[in-house]
Amino acid sequence: MVPSRLAIGALVIMALAGVGGLWPASAAAQVLVPPRPASLIDTPGQAYGVAVSRNLCLVSDHNAGVVLLDLGDPLAPVTLDTLDTPAFARNAVIVGALAYLVDRASGLRIIDLSTPTDLVEVGAVDTPGLALGLDVAGPYAYVADKGFGLQVVDIGDPAAPSIVGAVDTPDQASDVVVQGTLAYVADYLSGVRIIDIGDPLLPVEVGFLDTAGEANGLAIEGNLCVVADGTGGVVLLDVADPGAPSLLATLPTAGLATEVSLVGDIALVADGAAGLAVVSVANPAAPVLVTSYATVGFAIQAQAMGRHVAVACGGSGVQVLEVFAAASRVPGPGPFARAVAVPNPFNPRTTIRFELADAARVRVDIYDVSGRFVRTLVDGGLPAGLQQVSWDGRDAAGRAVSSGCYLARLASAGTVQTVPIVLVR
Repeated sequence: MVPSRLAIGALVIMALAGVGGLWPASAAAQVLVPPRPASLIDTPGQAYGVAVSRNLCLVSDHNAGVVLLDLGDPLAPVTLDTLDTPAFARNAVIVGALAYLVDRASGLRIIDLSTPTDLVEVGAVDTPGLALGLDVAGPYAYVADKGFGLQVVDIGDPAAPSIVGAVDTPDQASDVVVQGTLAYVADYLSGVRIIDIGDPLLPVEVGFLDTAGEANGLAIEGNLCVVADGTGGVVLLDVADPGAPSLLATLPTAGLATEVSLVGDIALVADGAAGLAVVSVANPAAPVLVTSYATVGFAIQAQAMGRHVAVACGGSGVQVLEVFAAASRVPGPGPFARAVAVPNPFNPRTTIRFELADAARVRVDIYDVSGRFVRTLVDGGLPAGLQQVSWDGRDAAGRAVSSGCYLARLASAGTVQTVPIVLVR
């Protein structure tokens, strides 16, 4: 049998991804003050979003579609390929060799990254509104669809995605993060809406908290929800009780808080015209601005890549900053230390082993190399230390899957790592 483009590409993606690093849970002392500029990539459009997978950075370049960068050397980034899209590329999530992109008026697009120098769209589905944000969990993509709330898309077959569920929100759904059976939606003037997606076909709102500003983006870690609240700065919520989230603290920022991501107890806030704000949330009741950096353009989104942070700066492209000190790096292959599958190749069972520095909620899914969901192995809280999760080579229905290359996707607190595994029957 001739290996498929995606089967070969999954291994290419892993090779290009290189070796990353794990940041300790308490990283504030390791932040460089101020951050140091590393490079600037002038993309052909307007950089609205950055999705990272190790050394790869997929730029949602608005009117110019997507741009795939190799940031293995942050001082000398390389453009691998570009791909135009029908509308305006806003944000993306990378799962294995596939990228899921929200493209405003043209909905959800699915892009094959398996040959990084030859990007190809493999599937798409339009949404009723303007697709602005998304997250992926198992066989579903959850799309923040502006005036049409949350749309649930079945991506089990990447070539034929379909909308299977939806729930409206009061204002304009701008971003969404999934944790367990809950989806947290940034709903602009209506704050944060919490949606029960235990049945993805029948999502139901179970709680909300209206913020003082405009909820543009959010990040979740455990019971902490950090909101980029526009003119309201950074807002921290306790979501331990999804039916009654509570306000912990607010921190004004110098600009317009547009998006946020978490690295341990550090919040990276894209703060509009004020650039990047680096905020410690180690004490959620009293967040502290550690440092800031005036980026070359309007900071729209920021994502960490090891010691560096890629910032989408609109018409000015993508700016790469060194934000963390080298001494803070703990050797490891990514967000999960020492992640490995043993045996590999395997038949009939393999064990995925990884180490957590701290207790965390973790989801482990199996996908085939075409991006099709196979099975969820674990979705829940795990203690710190060495973890072991077994897979018996069967799908969610208990059927034995065929020989081939698969991907174990480990996700926790917005960070993702994939481990390639090979089943030989």
